[in-house]
Amino acid sequence: MGSLSTVDSCVGRSYNLIIFDEAALGHGEEAFNVALRPTLDRPGSKAIFISTPRGRANWFSKFFDRGFNDEFPEWCSIQATYHENERMKESDVAEARRSMSPQEFDQEYLASFNVFEGQIYQLNRDHIVEFKVCDRQEAIAGLDPGYKDPTAYVVIIYDMVRDLFWIVDEYLDAQATTAAHAGRFKEINSRWNVDMVFIDAAAAQFAADLAYEHDIATARAKKDVLPGIAFVQNLMHQGRLRVDPSCTHVLEMFDQYRWDPGNGSSKAGKVTLATEKPLHDKFSHMADAVRYALYTYTV
Repeated sequence: MGSLSTVDSCVGRSYNLIIFDEAALGHGEEAFNVALRPTLDRPGSKAIFISTPRGRANWFSKFFDRGFNDEFPEWCSIQATYHENERMKESDVAEARRSMSPQEFDQEYLASFNVFEGQIYQLNRDHIVEFKVCDRQEAIAGLDPGYKDPTAYVVIIYDMVRDLFWIVDEYLDAQATTAAHAGRFKEINSRWNVDMVFIDAAAAQFAADLAYEHDIATARAKKDVLPGIAFVQNLMHQGRLRVDPSCTHVLEMFDQYRWDPGNGSSKAGKVTLATEKPLHDKFSHMADAVRYALYTYTV
């Protein structure tokens, strides 16, 4: 027995079987590829990954998809719902439906990868489309500066003819200096002819440094978190938001951005805009940048 935090102790050993339990909750892809896979060196040795799904943009989902890909003939994937559990009583299932949100029920009882409890945005495959130049367009950007956290930058094209917003470029870096960030911003702005950059209103010093030292003008973004989230959700629901497949950080954010489970919930256990706030994690910075651009530009 062990955990991902102690995986280095397995290096150099030899195993017949490795089991990852609740795999979607950890960051096990690198641990498996680098440290654990070489230990499966015996004839017939196997690795088994078991988990309730937690959305699509994670390593467990990627490994699961290998079971249906001819390029990975040694992989096998099985998806089981509560129907396969002969001990499950229909009365228990009915009670679960009443007491859980639809997202939580689909996740826990139907093993659904499409949604998970607390997920803020639900991006489907129709939203992921390669960008094509528009006849009339305007480019805007959203910027969420980070100091200890990553700095996130996103470029969005507004298609004036079709009334669509297209996320076309991104930047995410936690290590660079302000000067290095600015160099990348200039490069991206030049590529897309960005007209306006909306920055976190709390980052006054960062905005001043960009303006006076790097000649990058910014405008203060609207900080209304919940109305901004609702606005982005509505754009997605209306089919007015597209994401170029090259924007992998944005796609991961839309899949994994979630409500803070420790901030309370409604009586039915259902997450609502009135009761929740987003979880601050590695996905929230890109989420803020996207929201700053879309909500401030439009509202």
